[in-house]
Amino acid sequence: MGKKASTHSRQDQRDFARYGTNSYVMNKRDMSSPYVANYYAAKQQRQQYVVAQKNRPIRGYDQYDSIESGRNVGKAKTRPKELRAKRGAIVIIMLILMVAYVAVAALSFFNVLPQYTSIFVKNPGVVIAAPAEEEETEEEAAEAAGEEATGEEETTAEEETTEEESTEEAISLTNRDIVMGFVKSFVEMPAEESHFYNDAMSIVKEAGIVNKIAYYALPIAYVLALLIALVQLVRLLIAAFTPKRRKLFILGSILLFVLNIVVIATGYIWSAGTNFAYITNYIPFIAKELIPIQLGIGGLISLGISLLSLIFSFFAYRSKKKVG
Repeated sequence: MGKKASTHSRQDQRDFARYGTNSYVMNKRDMSSPYVANYYAAKQQRQQYVVAQKNRPIRGYDQYDSIESGRNVGKAKTRPKELRAKRGAIVIIMLILMVAYVAVAALSFFNVLPQYTSIFVKNPGVVIAAPAEEEETEEEAAEAAGEEATGEEETTAEEETTEEESTEEAISLTNRDIVMGFVKSFVEMPAEESHFYNDAMSIVKEAGIVNKIAYYALPIAYVLALLIALVQLVRLLIAAFTPKRRKLFILGSILLFVLNIVVIATGYIWSAGTNFAYITNYIPFIAKELIPIQLGIGGLISLGISLLSLIFSFFAYRSKKKVG
């Protein structure tokens, strides 16, 4: 026994001289300890975990790793939430915009607050001046016919009537006037009064090609825009309460905006034809003089809502690269 003890003491002295005072040498007995085995197993699992986290396409990995490794002591040790595809606040804003669009259309159809919901405004008695060439040909025809006296009497009578009519108040043209005027051109509806039918659809056969296309495109584009708005509204209601990614939001917003542009453009052709010199007078807030048909506040609201919906649709959902 004494010999074995002396050999162990000499071995310990050699180890102490070799590794220093602050070193600890693990012998076979220490390696066989269950605590050491658990330590090495945990260390190996930690290395595997770090490799797995680096391979995962999740943002905020550095913060997640520092929390798991014990760094940032004293800070809140909460794991960052994974990014969701849907941006809930933007979806809610788009939902409110679509509700407002449909509400303006419904109020306009039932003639509620027509001064704020009408698509167009008609100015009775206002006529765009004809070009100088046309006036000269009319005068030559009058002189050739020898009816100068009667022509002067008619012109004076027309001036008096236009002066009387120009004092009339502007008429708000709602979407009901446009849609029912279009339907009236195909179905007899004597009880339904429509300025769009009287001024446009009743003379559509005699109109030029551009005006004819505009008269048909105006009500069709408006109805299509309203249908797209209703579809967008239903899809936004579903998207607001479900986390699943919804497609074709951007396409629907683009179509809605383009159709509103078509409605406004065809309304101008109805008013001034292809003469774009009066384009500034078509917008009510910057108009310097009146033209037969001007854009209404309801039309401006619909265009603004469709533009905002188009902008927000690009940010409603995060890209798949960021979400993973």
